[in-house]
Amino acid sequence: MTASDIAPQPAFAFSDPGPDRADHLRDDPAALARLWNAGKVLLIDAEGQTAVDADRALLAHDGAALDYENAQPVFLGLRDDQAWFAARSAGADTDAAPRIDLRSAASLWPAFEASVFAQARAVLHWQSRHRHCSVCGG
Repeated sequence: MTASDIAPQPAFAFSDPGPDRADHLRDDPAALARLWNAGKVLLIDAEGQTAVDADRALLAHDGAALDYENAQPVFLGLRDDQAWFAARSAGADTDAAPRIDLRSAASLWPAFEASVFAQARAVLHWQSRHRHCSVCGG
C-alpha cells in the first residue's frame, strides 16, 4: 500500500469558527431588520434538524422570503458581509423539505456550513430550555 492508496481524511466538521458574531449589531433592531432582508436563515425544526436540497446540501432560506416578525430570529453573525440567522421552522412553508440532523450534516458538509448549523441548533436548543439569561436574568 502506498500513500496514494490512502483516502484523504475530511477536515473536522466544526473547525470553522462560523460567522463573526458582530456584537455591535445585536442591540440595533433596525440594523438587524435590514440585514434580515438580504440574510440567510437556517430554519430548525423541533427535532433539531434543518432543510436540505435534493443533493442533501444546506438549504439556507432568504430572509426576504420569510416574515421577520413571526420568525423571531436569532442573529448568528456575519460572514463576508452576509448575515446569518436561525429561526424555528414551525409554521414555515418549507416544512415539507427534506431534513438532516447535525451528525449527518457534519459528515457531508463543508466546515462553515456544519459550524453555522451547529451554532443555530445550539442557540435555539438553549433558548427552548432556559427562560432567563444566565448572566443578567433577563
